[in-house]
Amino acid sequence: MRFGDGLCPCAERFVIEAYFDVPSVRELLARCGACASDMAAIKEVVALEWAFFDRVEGLEGRAACQDDARSFFIYRLAQYLAFSFAFVHLVLDDLKGLDAAGRNPVAEKYARMMAVTDPERFRADWSHVLPAVSPVRACALHEVERALAAFARKAAETSPKAAAHARAETSLPQRVSAVDYMLAEVAPYSLRTVWFLRDALDDMARSDVNPILDAYAYACAIDRLPGV
Repeated sequence: MRFGDGLCPCAERFVIEAYFDVPSVRELLARCGACASDMAAIKEVVALEWAFFDRVEGLEGRAACQDDARSFFIYRLAQYLAFSFAFVHLVLDDLKGLDAAGRNPVAEKYARMMAVTDPERFRADWSHVLPAVSPVRACALHEVERALAAFARKAAETSPKAAAHARAETSLPQRVSAVDYMLAEVAPYSLRTVWFLRDALDDMARSDVNPILDAYAYACAIDRLPGV
């Protein structure tokens, strides 16, 4: 996998943006409490991510999933619906900043996931390439990890069938856990966004809301929407 220049061409984004114009998708977003600015933000976030994803270069060439816009749309929208729209707006600000800096956060995410799925290759190829993580950021990410790990354990205990369809509880060679996937994803974000996520996860725990199970439920619902 190579990083590419991180600059998002518009053409790739149109493929994803079209899904957000499907009436059933707009109705779902409205039922979830999205206002017009929320809909615009989540549409731009997922479209940016798709463009970033399109530019990731695998070690063995382009992966089949990079041409599966529908699945990408379903899983990314489902994940964001499991959190507040305030989080989506923060992510959008961060993605725009990373793009302007010539960074590809999706490529960085896959490189960071390699740290737990293929540690030897990560140490050889990527540990010296990724931006260093400051002690403050490391502490914030550890707090996010603690909260996510609790959700993963609870999902496996209370809803084993649903959890079996989600990402693994523990990372294995060539298979990343839900916790490590999310940590790799948010690592490039601003501290403001990481701290917001940490606090949101703590609020969810107090309210007995599990974003891992919610994301799976949303993915199933989106997959059944007419026109998707």
